[in-house]
Parts: sequence; C-alpha cells; structure tokens
Amino acid sequence: KTAMRPLRKVLKSEFRKGQTTGRFIDFISRETGLKKFMASQVAKIFLRNTVMRLNDAAAAHLVSLLPEKWQDEMAELPAGPNRRINASTIINEIIEFLEIGKDEVRDVIINLCHAFDELLGHDELIYIAKLLPRDMQILIFGADLTSPHARGKELPTRNLKCNLETEKKQPDY
Repeated sequence: KTAMRPLRKVLKSEFRKGQTTGRFIDFISRETGLKKFMASQVAKIFLRNTVMRLNDAAAAHLVSLLPEKWQDEMAELPAGPNRRINASTIINEIIEFLEIGKDEVRDVIINLCHAFDELLGHDELIYIAKLLPRDMQILIFGADLTSPHARGKELPTRNLKCNLETEKKQPDY
C-alpha cells in the first residue's frame, strides 16, 4: 500500500499539469478563434521564437510563466539571444503553419497577444517585450516600448471577428 502512494502522487501531479496546460490552451483557443491544436501550435511558434530571441535570464523568466508541460520543451531551446529572429520570422512561420495571408495573421497575433496579456500578466508582458528588438515590440504592442511615451502601453485593439476555421489536418493523438 505504501509503494502505491508515490505513484499516486506522481499521477496526480501529472494530471494537474495536464489540466493547467489544457486551460491555457483553451483560453488561447477562445481568444484567437483557432481550434485547440492550432492555437497551441501558433502559441508555441510565437513563444519558441521569443524565447530564442531573449537573453538567457529573460528567456528563463518567460519560460517560468508557462504551464509546466511547456516549460521543458521551451527550456531545451538553444541559448539566446538569436539575433536572426525578428517579427518577420514569427509572422512567416504562423502564415506558413495556418496557410493564411498577412492580413489574417495580424488579427491572430493581436488576439494571441491579448491572451498572453491575460495569462502571463500585463506587466510581465511589458517586461519581456522591452527586452526584445523594436520590430517585435511593435508586433506585440503596436508600438516601440523604448519610447518615453510608451510607459503604460496597452495592446492594440482586438479584432473580435477573427475566427479562422482552417481545415489543416490535425494529428490523431
């Protein structure tokens, strides 16, 4: 009976981690209008590139804000900052994954950043964004955060009509 306790604790812990990740993905899915699998992958594209663009300390901070199931995956990325990553890198990867145009991807990114604002916290998002190059700050906030006028910067207005229902094949798992 005592041998089962550690196993139960591990299973319970893994179950909670899965629930946290599921709620994180559900929220991103609702905010972006994407199906759960696609929302998860788009968020990972955005986060993966952002983590690799940040210095080690900032990347570790951002990763610590994510659900535990994503932390291991993000922590395994190459150490940054990778200066070849910019806003275009993220935009083009999302366009390629979703098979959509630039106008549609902007709405997805705005809504994704609103989800991150809620999930990670506005102050945390500003802290991370200020450590990114200008083009990535503009991608997230629609403004250069290094400007003295950008102190309490709000996210760009969401396009609530963004509801992409692409028929991209999803894996069976």
